[in-house]
Amino acid sequence: MTTKHVIALGLCCFIYGTALAQVFAREPRTIYNTAGTWQGALDNGAQTKYYNVFDYVPNRLVQLTGLKHVRLLQKVMDVDLAFKKLAPIKQLESLSLGRLYLTKLPKSIQQLKSLRTVKLQVNPLLRPQQVYRTLAALPQLTRLELSHLATAKDLKGIERLKHLEVLSLTFIGSRPFDWEEAMTYLAALPNLKALDIDHGSYGVVPANIKLLRQLTTLVIGSGGLDLEQSFERLAAVPTLKELYLEGYRLGPIPANIQTLKGLEVLHLNTAELTALPEALTRMTALKELSVHGNLLTGLPEGLGQLKNLTYLDLGRNPLKTLP
Repeated sequence: MTTKHVIALGLCCFIYGTALAQVFAREPRTIYNTAGTWQGALDNGAQTKYYNVFDYVPNRLVQLTGLKHVRLLQKVMDVDLAFKKLAPIKQLESLSLGRLYLTKLPKSIQQLKSLRTVKLQVNPLLRPQQVYRTLAALPQLTRLELSHLATAKDLKGIERLKHLEVLSLTFIGSRPFDWEEAMTYLAALPNLKALDIDHGSYGVVPANIKLLRQLTTLVIGSGGLDLEQSFERLAAVPTLKELYLEGYRLGPIPANIQTLKGLEVLHLNTAELTALPEALTRMTALKELSVHGNLLTGLPEGLGQLKNLTYLDLGRNPLKTLP
């Protein structure tokens, strides 16, 4: 690797991978939240891009000409009224409604024509089909975050969201969930490029994931995942460029990971890994590798020969030697 390569080691400055940040990034912390800091938000005008709403939507929110992201935080809020007040904000792109415990998504959200992202995590009482019907009226919607689906049939009707590019399905839980059936519904989304199935209940990647013909980014989170069989199935997805397997004990990484020939970004963070396979040194397309927070004491000898690798995060590992 040359001097242009970025390496994060031990206490060195830790730099987060840019690819995942672009696709599944969390919102930056908001400075202006309540009526008490409302004047500060107005003073900053076009610089205020994020606003957290606790109990009501200020009538003058439209004056924040740079506002693009709003998060509603109080489950006692009149959400229908909130949407109507947000409607005049023509530049609004993202709306977070997580943990509001909604029983129905109000149709008034359809007034927010500029929305590209809607986040609905932890609203277990919502009926998914009603959500799809309602959101189908948003012409620019490209990203949706859902959680706590009961069965794969909860995805029936998602094809209404024909412009969807990024889908997050989290906290599916331990109940039986037919991921093979789920993929048949997702295959009807012609533009789906990124899929997050973190906190899912499955032991192996579904074989028909190859039906997702535009898939470039996959986030997987599941304890006890059969990695060898999963990699075999992912090898049938030639468009896959980014893979994130993080936060769970993975066990040894099998050699057939090298069959993911087009992979450019690989994250194996906080997975209790004690070693990396030599097969990684043959993944010549890799540009970014992150193994932050594992139990690694050494690295494969040929890792430094990956000519396309420009980002390597080895932070929080008890490394004793480097190749």
